Amino acid sequence: MSKINSINLVTAPDDVLFNAKRILMVDLTIEQQNFVSNVLRDTTKDLVVYIWNLGDDFEWLIDKQLKSNATLVDLLSTEQLLTGYFLGYNNTYYFGDSKNIQKINKNAIYSAEQLLQIIEDQI
Repeated sequence: MSKINSINLVTAPDDVLFNAKRILMVDLTIEQQNFVSNVLRDTTKDLVVYIWNLGDDFEWLIDKQLKSNATLVDLLSTEQLLTGYFLGYNNTYYFGDSKNIQKINKNAIYSAEQLLQIIEDQI
């Protein structure tokens, strides 16, 4: 019998104490959130997915970033200062393409297969 994985979505100001890998999604568009959601259907891991949107608490965001195994950001987010901050971390992956950003962080997300591989192999 195969194990059914657990995916828990968490928004500010909440948190959970489950033993699971953690992903933080920072100010993603609806399309990007749906893209990630579709990929998560195929994962075999238990996950906690933190979702932060513009207007949510910054302290919560930083706390969850420090607790997360991976952070997903949108290069076109209106919060460019935050995007730049997160891109300095090796466990940050991003949607969008920029030759300048690739000099700092090479973790661009190009496909569902690539994101699933990141989740399965690197998180």
